[in-house]
Amino acid sequence: MTGILDVGIIAIAHFENPAQGEAFGFLSRILREGERCLIPLTTFLGAYHVMTEYLGVRRTQAERALRKTLETRSPSFYGDVAREYVLDALSCASDYKIESWDGYPISLAQKFEAPVIYTVDEEIDSEIETVEAVNPIRPEVYSEYKEWLRERLEKS
Repeated sequence: MTGILDVGIIAIAHFENPAQGEAFGFLSRILREGERCLIPLTTFLGAYHVMTEYLGVRRTQAERALRKTLETRSPSFYGDVAREYVLDALSCASDYKIESWDGYPISLAQKFEAPVIYTVDEEIDSEIETVEAVNPIRPEVYSEYKEWLRERLEKS
């Protein structure tokens, strides 16, 4: 296993924004080419929440976009939210002083010996020795996205 995919990449890949192309391209390679990366199905629930509550995406638009990806039935999708992973996620959150939601991909990365979490979340940082946080979106594109997002949020 090479990595775990986090919520932010899923969200960015599913609505119009400056980084959508790169995020969607990365996701497509995982889905199409079978890159050894797990995509927890819970990331789609998180992406829907982020898209509709924080990014202003219409609920029907978010649902349609996410549903279309889920209909691929990729072998990369991981659906087990076992009690032990939730307990591990809570421990990770406490130990690393991060949100409990961020503890879940760390817990999965440790369980599946995946050295990378693909994420845009800057809280998953270098203090976590067992995994590396990697943003698959080029820095210049991600900077453009963050500026676009800042402007969008200021308008709302």
